[in-house]
Amino acid sequence: EEEEEEEESEDLLTALLASLESKTGEKEKKHKQHDDAAAAVIEAELYRRAEHESEVATAVYELGESPPYLQYEECAKQLAFVPSADRRRCVECGNRGGTPRTKLYARGDYAICRACALTTGKAGVMVDPGARRMWFSKMIAFVGNRAVPLPSSQPILTQILRVLQSNPGIAVRFEGHVNSNCGLDCDGSAPCRNSTDMCRQAPGGSLGLSTARANAVRAFVLACGIEDDRVYAIGFSGTRPLVDDLSQASGHLNRRVEVHVLLS
Repeated sequence: EEEEEEEESEDLLTALLASLESKTGEKEKKHKQHDDAAAAVIEAELYRRAEHESEVATAVYELGESPPYLQYEECAKQLAFVPSADRRRCVECGNRGGTPRTKLYARGDYAICRACALTTGKAGVMVDPGARRMWFSKMIAFVGNRAVPLPSSQPILTQILRVLQSNPGIAVRFEGHVNSNCGLDCDGSAPCRNSTDMCRQAPGGSLGLSTARANAVRAFVLACGIEDDRVYAIGFSGTRPLVDDLSQASGHLNRRVEVHVLLS
């Protein structure tokens, strides 16, 4: 049954991505995104203020204490952090638990240490349901100039969905970003300082594209049955780059959606 649910979620994601890709050039969608982007300027400006700031939520396995649960690509169910007395071995490195450097998460006979969960390249989400917080192994990356997640992001999307399904008390905000130096006023209605033609090509400019990316992820989890009052989306244009170099060599790191847990 778990395998069937997982296959259904992955099939649905594939269908949604195909649908998003095929509709990119439709005029009706362009006009709607343009209108939505204009309205989103005000909302994005509010989130930009200090009282609404949120820290970068991705690639944050650099933690002191380990959260109680790990949702990992290799397991359909959450793994639990095991006490130091547990002597199970990590399936990747073979180290036993019980040492400061070997922090194990396990379910049944399966166990993996936190270090390997990060370095294997598999998708993982650490969860603290009590504090309503999550930490992620990788970002949700996108095709250039489009609101279409890369196929390599499907595993992390699946793990985020599983976390939301297993923890009904968690609500999240998907925050979209683009690889540009544009501000929140870049809605495609006027020339901008971005050196590429992305803002001219994307409906709603840089802000419209970042918002569309966040909404693409939101649409996926809503289609999989998550309640709409637990999932929000917003675009931040190019106001929060991870790297200053916008070239193809490293600029792809800016082309992303982050997931932030809402604490209230």
